[in-house]
Amino acid sequence: MEQPKQISQETFDAVVRENMEEFEMDLNEAVQDAIDQFKTQGVDMSNLITSYVKDPDTGQLKHSNPVKGEATEMILLVVL
Repeated sequence: MEQPKQISQETFDAVVRENMEEFEMDLNEAVQDAIDQFKTQGVDMSNLITSYVKDPDTGQLKHSNPVKGEATEMILLVVL
């Protein structure tokens, strides 16, 4: 049986960022579109964090549930 395809967290984050910047999607639309794109390609996303929060002070997006054991906060992008 063929192994499911996987992508990196960085690849998923980049697609979300591109959806927001290039296609002017809001955060929820951008994430859902990325999920839909990768599902249709047969990508296993069980290793990815697909939820984000926007810092109200800085506007930066962060993973809302960072990987357990990771001490640093992951800053993904700045929305201007």
